[in-house]
Amino acid sequence: MAQLYRDCNRDADALATLNTMKESLGEVFGEEDPRVLQINCALAEVYISAGNRPKGISLLDESFQCLPPHSPESRRALMRLEELKELDEIVEPCDESPSITITKVKNK
Repeated sequence: MAQLYRDCNRDADALATLNTMKESLGEVFGEEDPRVLQINCALAEVYISAGNRPKGISLLDESFQCLPPHSPESRRALMRLEELKELDEIVEPCDESPSITITKVKNK
């Protein structure tokens, strides 16, 4: 259902659905259960898409730290974190065009 909301650009509904799922699964399995933590990855993508990048990165980091190290979800979270880090490192071009100054020195 959350994916359907995302496809329809209804991020608020997707967040509400995923948070409800996470809360319900947390009550049944416990907050640290991998099934609960996997929802963080989906939540992170919705937060990033909605413009709340810090919250999304925080959820991805939590997933990576808490999920079993060799699980596919943990690896996906790590790859997404690395991708976001690379995007942050890209230098935005300057508004001004670069210039070169040449100074001519007279010989004595």
